[in-house]
Amino acid sequence: MGTCEMCGSDSSSLRDARVAGTEMKLCANCSKHGNIVEDRTAVSRTFYKKRRGEEIEFDVVENYASLINSELSKRNLNSHQLARAVNIKESSLHKYLSNKIKIDVLSAKKIETFLEITLTRQVESVNVSDYIEEEIQEDTSSSLGDLLMKQIREKQNK
Repeated sequence: MGTCEMCGSDSSSLRDARVAGTEMKLCANCSKHGNIVEDRTAVSRTFYKKRRGEEIEFDVVENYASLINSELSKRNLNSHQLARAVNIKESSLHKYLSNKIKIDVLSAKKIETFLEITLTRQVESVNVSDYIEEEIQEDTSSSLGDLLMKQIREKQNK
């Protein structure tokens, strides 16, 4: 004799049933609320391996606001319509379009896809740790951030 895991009643005939994705031992009354599990060996599972790809970094072009504004005017759309179409807050979009804040890559990708324009570009990943020690020894008056930005600019110009 056992106890039903749903109602708590004592029963001599408990059945294995799946209710809301959970397997439970239920009495005949409560087993109506789920699916009876007949054969436990018949459960099949599929596993997928995720491939670990190389990370690709993107950067937003400098004139993104003018590109977006010109495309909106060509298509006779306003910022409200664009914000709703790409699921971005309208207030954030206004700040992006007026260059008050820089647009993030994810939002730029959404707008890029919707308007069919190019707002992002692929950048080489720079391993900054290779250059930190050299720069610190050369120039001790700059901050670490200044050194990193200088090195990144030099790498992009090459």
